[in-house]
Amino acid sequence: MKKLIQITLIIIFAYLCIYPQWFMTNLLNLDSISSTPLHKKFNPSTQQYAFLIESNKIPKGLTGVKAKDCSVCHKEIYDEWSQTTHAHALSDLQFQAEISKKDNPKWLCLNCHIPLKSQRKNITVALKNNDILKPISKPNPHFDKALQQEAITCAVCHLVKDKNNQAAILGPKGSKLSPHPVVKDQKRLQNVCIRCHQPSGDQLTPNLLCWFHPLDELKSNQSKDSCVDCHMPKNSKKISIASLKTTSSSAHHWLGSAIPKTYKGYDTILKRGFTPSITASSNITTNKITVNIQNKDSGHHLPSGDPERYFALILTTQDNKNKTSTHVARIGQTWQWDPAKKIGDNRLKPHEAREFELPLKGSIISYSYEIWNTRLNGQNAGYMTLAKGLDEQLASNINQDIKQLHKLYPLATLMYKENYTKNNGVIKLNSQQLLDLSKDQKNIAFRDRIYANLENFPSMPRVTASDK
Repeated sequence: MKKLIQITLIIIFAYLCIYPQWFMTNLLNLDSISSTPLHKKFNPSTQQYAFLIESNKIPKGLTGVKAKDCSVCHKEIYDEWSQTTHAHALSDLQFQAEISKKDNPKWLCLNCHIPLKSQRKNITVALKNNDILKPISKPNPHFDKALQQEAITCAVCHLVKDKNNQAAILGPKGSKLSPHPVVKDQKRLQNVCIRCHQPSGDQLTPNLLCWFHPLDELKSNQSKDSCVDCHMPKNSKKISIASLKTTSSSAHHWLGSAIPKTYKGYDTILKRGFTPSITASSNITTNKITVNIQNKDSGHHLPSGDPERYFALILTTQDNKNKTSTHVARIGQTWQWDPAKKIGDNRLKPHEAREFELPLKGSIISYSYEIWNTRLNGQNAGYMTLAKGLDEQLASNINQDIKQLHKLYPLATLMYKENYTKNNGVIKLNSQQLLDLSKDQKNIAFRDRIYANLENFPSMPRVTASDK
């Protein structure tokens, strides 16, 4: 019997060698499949997010390109990076839930969250029948699991090739004393952000909404700022262990929306430079309460980025009969789904001030208002907890963690809060108090968080908008 099997396999192998086309057509059914190379679907110059960043070659003088390798000399910069959303871009619970959806081009989304070739176990090289949901991949012999888990790591921005096509480190200044080759190009370094934060092209699937354009918003608002000016402000530190003194260098904090990927992230966010990008004020008269909100610092719209984000204004009053009432307002984009379509957008433009009024019918003895920068509403967060079959090879224990979303994943950060009483007037909370209240949300169920369920409360109308 064993000999018969061997003879059969030899005959099959012989026919496969003599008639390969017949086997491919009749057994593998490949005659109806066309292969589209990525460069035919995407423009390598303007749609860089579709292509992985070369990372196989290590610059001379270095032992590797992992953040851990860089930390040997650049410890202070490493310590900054390790606390950021960039470092947690792969383990991000919302991201992992999104890429588990059947209509999501997982390979393409990973191109921004783990963009180095060496971070990918399999590399997409083409598309079946020009369909981005049907990638054709090949195994990657240079796959580095440890590098993968660093997500948006140092090499994503700093690993390049020099004029001789040799691996080098891209830096803003350069130094002949550096142990590795340095390509000095500050403008190129500043433009690295655009690859993923300013994607170009048409929407690729009915519900893929990573097409945000903060750079376009900057230009339309005639801002002269670059991404780095605001998101990587200068701070004083030793750039490397060889530095004899501290110097002014770009901070690697990227606070962005100031909503960390874990509740522990709130422990360091103040030290990392947390400053609310909005300001507010209020006034009470006998017949109304007025709340004014202004985008004071951002050169782009607020909120920006993910279209699900919004600011939640919550005003709670107490009358002389101890009756409380809550009114809300929402600032952000509004979308309908399947297919996705934007049906509204009332975000704050740079320096725009907006006023909201609440008419009063009785005597108010106290009120408070708070403004939450919100990542997800309660309904969408609830959907996330139902996600199944998440990729444990990318994020360990992810299927259990997603069920504990309310305890592990912050939905919002409190950006502003004031309390008013007749006796004490207005008392504004400081930044540490705002962050403490934000962290305490992990003990509150989604359904009990007002900012996540604005549809359950009466709205407070907007009355004016102006630029100041």
